[in-house]
Amino acid sequence: MFARLTDATIYKFEQESSQSDDELSNFAEGVSEPVEESQPRLEPEQALEPEQALEPEQALEPELALEPELALEPEPPLKKPRFKEMPSREHIDMLAQARVEETTKQQTDWGVRLFRGWLTENQYSDKFEELESSILNERLCFFYPSLQTKKGTDYSKSALVGIRAAISRHLTSPPYNRNVNLMKDNAFMTSNHVITGMIKYSIVTGSFNIMPGVTVRTNIKEVDLRDDFEEKIAEKASEVLKAPLELIYISVSPGNRMLNNGRKTPMIFVDISAIFKENVYDDFNKIFIPFFASLLDLPLNRVVIKYVNVCPTDFGMVREAPEFKHAEFYSSLKQMPRILIRTSLKDADLQDDFEDKVAQKISEVLEYPLELVYINVSTGNRMINNGKKTPMMFVDIESVNRFNERVNDDYTKVFIPFFASLLNMPTNRIVVKYHDAKVLDFGVVRQAPEFKSAEHYIALKE
Repeated sequence: MFARLTDATIYKFEQESSQSDDELSNFAEGVSEPVEESQPRLEPEQALEPEQALEPEQALEPELALEPELALEPEPPLKKPRFKEMPSREHIDMLAQARVEETTKQQTDWGVRLFRGWLTENQYSDKFEELESSILNERLCFFYPSLQTKKGTDYSKSALVGIRAAISRHLTSPPYNRNVNLMKDNAFMTSNHVITGMIKYSIVTGSFNIMPGVTVRTNIKEVDLRDDFEEKIAEKASEVLKAPLELIYISVSPGNRMLNNGRKTPMIFVDISAIFKENVYDDFNKIFIPFFASLLDLPLNRVVIKYVNVCPTDFGMVREAPEFKHAEFYSSLKQMPRILIRTSLKDADLQDDFEDKVAQKISEVLEYPLELVYINVSTGNRMINNGKKTPMMFVDIESVNRFNERVNDDYTKVFIPFFASLLNMPTNRIVVKYHDAKVLDFGVVRQAPEFKSAEHYIALKE
C-alpha cells in the first residue's frame, strides 16, 4: 500500500507534529458538549487518488457524453444564396433578344409583317412559324415574286435579301428557336433560286419567272402559219418577261377543232406559264393580245390568253452545258423546271406500241392498275426551245395524291430517262410537269365488263 507514497507526501508527514494521547484526553475533559467528529483521515492511497478516479480512456470523455446525433447544437445562421433566383422563361427570351440591335429588330418586324400580310391576303394562316420546311419553302416561292413597294415598284436587291433574312431571324429567335436557315438549308433551295433569279432579272412591270412556257392552240392549219411563228413568240416572251431566250419553251398545236359563240372562225388559245403577280395581268394583256392578233391577222376578240402561275417545284427537266449558257439555271435530274405536253415528232416516228409502253410505265411507277391509266398522244406539234426545233417532248402527268415537292424529284429520275430512251431523244429536250389533282377534279364512268376492279367503278349520279 505504501509503495505508492510520493516524496512530497512523506515530507508533509515529517513536518507536521501529531497529537499525543495526553493532549487528546485533556481536550476531551474540557469539552462539555459533544464534539463534531472530524472527517475521517484518508488513507495514504486515498489521498493520492481523486474521487472515482477514471480510467484514462474515460477521462477523455465528458460526463454523460451524448451521442453526436443527439447533441443539441444551436441552429447555424442562414447562408446567403450563392446564385440568383431561377429566372422565368420570359426573362430568358428577353435576354436572348437583347443581343439584337434595335434597328435589326425593326427590320425583322418589317419583314415578318410583309410575310404575314401576304399569307392573309392569299387566304393562308399567318401562323407560319410551325410550318414544315417543305410547305414554308413553297409559300416563299410565291411570296418573293409577289413583293412590291407601296408605290407598286420592285424592291431593291438589298431589300429582298433583307426580307428573307428577317423571316429567318424570326424563326430562329425565341420563342420559336427553330433550327433552320432560309439562306443555306437545302429545304429552301427552290425559294432561294427564285429570289436569286429575281435579283438577276428584275422586271419593270414587277413580274419575274425563270422558266416561261407558252402553249398555243389554234384551229388555223399548220400550212397557214408562218415558218418563224415559234421564234416570234419566243422573242416576244423573252422581251416582255425579261427572261433569257434559252429558258423559253414554246409548244404550238395547229388544226384544233374550236368553237366560240357558235362560230368556228379562226381563233387562238394561249397559255403562258410563269411566276406572276396578279396585278400585272392587265399590263400583259395589253401587250400579248395585240401581238398574237397581229401575228395571225385575227380580231382581238378571237384571242384568249390564260396566265398560269407556277412554282419551280412543279417541274422536272434537265438544263446543261453547252446548250444552255446561263450556269445559274442549270439543273440535273435531281432538280425541277417546267413542262407541258405533246411532241414535235411525227406520228410515223413513234413506235406502234408507244402508248402501251407509256401506260405500263405509269402503272408501274404510280402503282395504279393498268386499266386506270389514260393516255393521249399529240404528234406533229410545232415546238421550239433555245432556237432549236429539233425533236422535243412535253409530258403532263395528272394523278391523285401522288405528286408533291418531296417526291417529284424521284419521279423525274424515272420518267425523263424513260422517255429519252423510248424516243432516242436527249434528256434536255424532254419536259415533264406533275399535276397533283383531286378526285372531284375529274368526271368519268367506269363499269364492268371493261373495268375489272370493282373498287374503282364510277357510275353517273342520278
